[in-house]
Amino acid sequence: MPSHSVWTIVHEPYEVPFATSHCSTIPLQALLNVPPPAFRNEQLLHMYTRLTKHEAPFAESSLDAKAYVYKRVGREDEALQQTIKDIVNCSYNFHYLHDQLTYEDIASESEKRTEVFMVYQQIGEVMLPLVSVRVLLDQELDCFELFTRQHADVRAVEFSRFSYHPLLDVPVSLLDKEIRLLLDLHKRHLFRVLLRGAFRFLKSRKYRTSYVIMPPHVKRYMVGCGFVMHDMPESQLIASEAHDKMRRSFSKYWKPDRPVREQPAVYKLDFRIKPLVKEVKGQKVFL
Repeated sequence: MPSHSVWTIVHEPYEVPFATSHCSTIPLQALLNVPPPAFRNEQLLHMYTRLTKHEAPFAESSLDAKAYVYKRVGREDEALQQTIKDIVNCSYNFHYLHDQLTYEDIASESEKRTEVFMVYQQIGEVMLPLVSVRVLLDQELDCFELFTRQHADVRAVEFSRFSYHPLLDVPVSLLDKEIRLLLDLHKRHLFRVLLRGAFRFLKSRKYRTSYVIMPPHVKRYMVGCGFVMHDMPESQLIASEAHDKMRRSFSKYWKPDRPVREQPAVYKLDFRIKPLVKEVKGQKVFL
């Protein structure tokens, strides 16, 4: 008797860059519909409103990974510098300040040599900074005013003031499952675009080492975005009245009353970034 073979065709997930995947856009209205945080400080409320209050056609647009642009922010661009400072202050005050009735300016201009980098999207007349970071290039890095050190490369920099725009910093519990997933992917992608550009700039200037201060949950997030971080167990917090006051003010960040393992620490941040692939609805997406 003739025999018949049954062939099963298995479709493997195909691989695409994030910007050309089905995850590449988020309707802005889905984020604008989220109620604003319950700010208890008027200055923060006004700052948040100024950053998020845009007229149509803004609300009819989408975040679009194809439109994301990396930029080094020049010191001469004072308006953009101020917008980024407002984003930093809004984020850190709301998330980490112990007394929510007060306000602390942590984004004021440093006397040391710094560079600011961001990724933005142009939406109509609005240049929307989506994520930004400040890099300190001075010989005396801020992290070593707070922590002890043994050996530090003289061609070293420090990353600080990582901040997402408030529109991307909405409580995920208020989003539906699909938008929550898309937002998480976009934020990871933006973070990688931002630091990839910053690393290129720094390597072109012969910087070899970078440091960063991170609480444990942010370190886990960065590692989950594909960044390589090296522990520096020899670095211990330095006690000083000024720094202790700052730690108490931002106790949700520094957690001075918690075990050391739950507090921020200094890490070396590698200039290499690991490949990051997420499988979403049968598609392998490269972030």
